[in-house]
Amino acid sequence: MASMPGTRLLREATLDFDHYRDCSLRDAERRLFMAVSHYRRSLDLMTPGAAWWAHVTLYYGSFFAASALLAMFGARVLKGRRIEVNTGAAGHQALSILGGWGSTHTGSHQRFWDIFYSSALALIPVVNPPLRIGLSPVTARATWQTETRNLINYDTHHALQVAEQFEASFDKQQFPGSLPGLVQTQFAVCEALVLIALSFAKDFGLATDALGALGPAGTRRTKLRRLVFDPRPPGLVRKIKRSQCLV
Repeated sequence: MASMPGTRLLREATLDFDHYRDCSLRDAERRLFMAVSHYRRSLDLMTPGAAWWAHVTLYYGSFFAASALLAMFGARVLKGRRIEVNTGAAGHQALSILGGWGSTHTGSHQRFWDIFYSSALALIPVVNPPLRIGLSPVTARATWQTETRNLINYDTHHALQVAEQFEASFDKQQFPGSLPGLVQTQFAVCEALVLIALSFAKDFGLATDALGALGPAGTRRTKLRRLVFDPRPPGLVRKIKRSQCLV
């Protein structure tokens, strides 16, 4: 692939390439940890009064998983720039640093998803069919996740609609099928993206020092188990002024 005029290339076996690779992989591991954490913690919000925030939490789980996936392949969406794979052949890898967003959308998250879905097309054939929902835009709109998150996060009417729908439909035994429509779709997208990103991380043997400051000592798996999956909500309701809220 020929480089575009004005495009800077990061070529394998150069100091800049090595520095970028190290930083990108560390960031991928951080984002992967955050993606799994959001996916897990969304479960603690599956109540009528917090269902709307469960949706927002799942959105960010999707966002961190998608950006971790890009980073593992060397790609990034930056402020006013983006980095894409130019040549992927081992021993001759090159990354293109491109000016501009490469998207007609105006919002930063809308642009991210537009670029992500375009980049993810090449991964669809190698991903298990049940997980491909994470690599294709919902209702063929690259901005669906961002628009839906904004609708629920910034419009109290829609947030309470989600709460009402959750209260009417949720059944723990039928989870996640009993989630209301928007939350159910966002859950499916988040879960798929998290599992795809984890699968590639396993295949690539992703292991950096990015999570070193987090205890306990050990691998990413150990840290996820001890810091994300094992802890339970600390039961702090009695520590706040609950009786004064019930007026």
